[in-house]
Amino acid sequence: MKINEWFDNGCDYGTGVVLYMQQKGHSRNLVSLFMKKETPNNLDKLKYELGKYRSAVAAPENLPIQNIIISPKVNPQVNIIPVKPKIESAHVHFFYRLNQLAIELHPMAMKQRDDFQKAISLKLQLNQLHEMEEGKALEICIEIENLFDAIDMAQKVLKHYVKHKVVLDIENRDFSHMTPDQRHIRLKNKRSSIVKLERRITTYKQELANELPISRKTKLQVQLQKSTANLLKQEFEVQELMDYINGKS
Repeated sequence: MKINEWFDNGCDYGTGVVLYMQQKGHSRNLVSLFMKKETPNNLDKLKYELGKYRSAVAAPENLPIQNIIISPKVNPQVNIIPVKPKIESAHVHFFYRLNQLAIELHPMAMKQRDDFQKAISLKLQLNQLHEMEEGKALEICIEIENLFDAIDMAQKVLKHYVKHKVVLDIENRDFSHMTPDQRHIRLKNKRSSIVKLERRITTYKQELANELPISRKTKLQVQLQKSTANLLKQEFEVQELMDYINGKS
């Protein structure tokens, strides 16, 4: 279904959420809000957000499939859940070869490739659904989003190694002993820590852009590397926690 058709046919909430998730540049925070509950305010917000895409009738509403599978052929009939903008242009060099990585990172690299192939398979399944199967379509869209979150997180860890030759000490955590409230509190605290680390990293980078004594520059570079590594660890735990919450709570 096209966006204009959605407005013309009564603005079904579930269908609208799926349509919004298919738009390039959509907000993941808004998707999370829309998926929590259908309310009059959420529906109004959904109409407002989809209305931003309504006027672009001549432009394709979704990215062509070659943005996920590298191919010289273009199939304008195939719609695709858009990959996040930060990785759209990186597919040609997206996956590191195993000989570029420490052996400890090989399982992560192989899982990253498997997740990517699974996302492609799910998108092809999504293409085959009837337009009335909004519930199933939403489930597949959410699973694709989660797969790309895991792909992005793995890419950060692998890129860190390639750049710094340092394997981050990241261990899988067990959240089964925590209550749902404890898991959500931990998630909130981790996200707060991530915001603080991002601000700190931005400050370091801004200062490093200036002319500095060698001693000060070296110290900042060390602090930047440590903060970046810590940020990746925090983001990895948030990803694990989100996977656990979405799958088991």
